[in-house]
Amino acid sequence: MPYLSGEVVYNLRNSFLHSGNPNIVRSKVKEERCQIDQFKLILDDSLLGDTSCVSYGAEMQIRERRYEVNVRMFCMKLYKTAKGYYLQNKEKFDFFEYSLSVR
Repeated sequence: MPYLSGEVVYNLRNSFLHSGNPNIVRSKVKEERCQIDQFKLILDDSLLGDTSCVSYGAEMQIRERRYEVNVRMFCMKLYKTAKGYYLQNKEKFDFFEYSLSVR
């Protein structure tokens, strides 16, 4: 099953930043199990998780890999990851002149 690996998130970031779209370029995802043929962002008020689906053809050959990402859940995961990293590595940020409140 495909999953939202760091490589896929980086690919999504590059697409947004450089092209202004949420396309994931399959050929740029090196790890085969993370390659996605069809990607969809879901705008929903819930915090329900992401879904993935793999379709198989003859002789169990992968035909298509789909991944749907709940944008709200995705932002929550990014927030928690960034907060956790910051709290465990505050000393790495001491060269910045900034004010950051963690609540």
